[in-house]
Amino acid sequence: MKYTISKHSEDFEEQIDQIARLKTLNWGLDFEVFKSYVKWNYIERPHTKPPLIYFARAGDETVAMAGLYETTWQLKSAAASFNALCIADLLIRQEYRGKGIYKQLTNYYKNDLDKMGVEYIFSFNPTPLTTAISLSTGWKSIAENNIMKKQFLKRGFDAIAFARKLAGPYAGKLLRRTGIGTILRRGQKDNSQRMDTIYHSGSTQLPDRISLDDKPRPAEMALLVDSILPDNKITLVRDESYFHWRYNNPLSKYLFLYCYDESMKGYLVLQSFIYSPESIGSHNIFELQATDPSIKIELLNALISIVNSGSISIWASMLDKDIYDYLASQGFKESDYTQTVMIWAINKHIHNMEFQGLNLADEKNWDLQMIYMHDH
Repeated sequence: MKYTISKHSEDFEEQIDQIARLKTLNWGLDFEVFKSYVKWNYIERPHTKPPLIYFARAGDETVAMAGLYETTWQLKSAAASFNALCIADLLIRQEYRGKGIYKQLTNYYKNDLDKMGVEYIFSFNPTPLTTAISLSTGWKSIAENNIMKKQFLKRGFDAIAFARKLAGPYAGKLLRRTGIGTILRRGQKDNSQRMDTIYHSGSTQLPDRISLDDKPRPAEMALLVDSILPDNKITLVRDESYFHWRYNNPLSKYLFLYCYDESMKGYLVLQSFIYSPESIGSHNIFELQATDPSIKIELLNALISIVNSGSISIWASMLDKDIYDYLASQGFKESDYTQTVMIWAINKHIHNMEFQGLNLADEKNWDLQMIYMHDH
């Protein structure tokens, strides 16, 4: 089937509506919720350049889209940085999947980006299906991030987990398409309520120099991150404006643990999806930053002391051996699920994907953090 593919027009408000409708059709959630997410992701993001949106249409109907945004990466040892595009959204309506639209859409935006002189695209949390297709069409894997996870004892009957167990791999589609997820969540705390419970009950249990907040502290976080940049690893540029924006995603809720000794010495960010039925009770450690490994352990210990249900997950790539061993001693185990990070060289003549002599496809050259993911 032949599709009409084009780049977004100047009327970006209309494009926002199109993206939100696609997400609503795919996920079965509220249109206004997704519209607020699209505005956050594509308009409010502190861009160096405007985002790039590509739409595929069947007749007059928008049936797929790809959205990309620009990021800035740095290498402290070389005092150098570079810009690269990242995939934010790749959406195809269910009834059009498996009909050649993925290949047509990706070929179109690849050719367009090549003409623009773009060298690389990164993808930090593709779905397993997208990963498999992408790796067969030219993408390269940077890392297979193992996930360390601790499952806390559940209290009472977990209807969502029960439904997921019955439906197996089809649980997500079942919950989204039939609305069963809404029914099952009646009388059960959603992630937003769970995070509120942790916040309101957790502060009294913490050591004096550890504080719990439901808001970021952008200036101090940026100052700390800048002071502890690794010398020979590529990191995302995270300044004050970035932190102001990053932790306002309307599809997620966050809690922040801060450690102070005159000034901020470390922080931990806990994230939960608040509209995903499959993620009820699941929490992710998006960031774990500190001036010393012992402070990271102190923050993790504080977190474990105030979470008593659901699960906590973290990328193993974020942990040095001491931190990894500490989490293992606390019941964290590597799960079977891995999160792939990928790179695509747009120009076919690029054979050595390098920055300042570092191989971009080598995990050892990256300071990988969950915050690089797109939590949607």
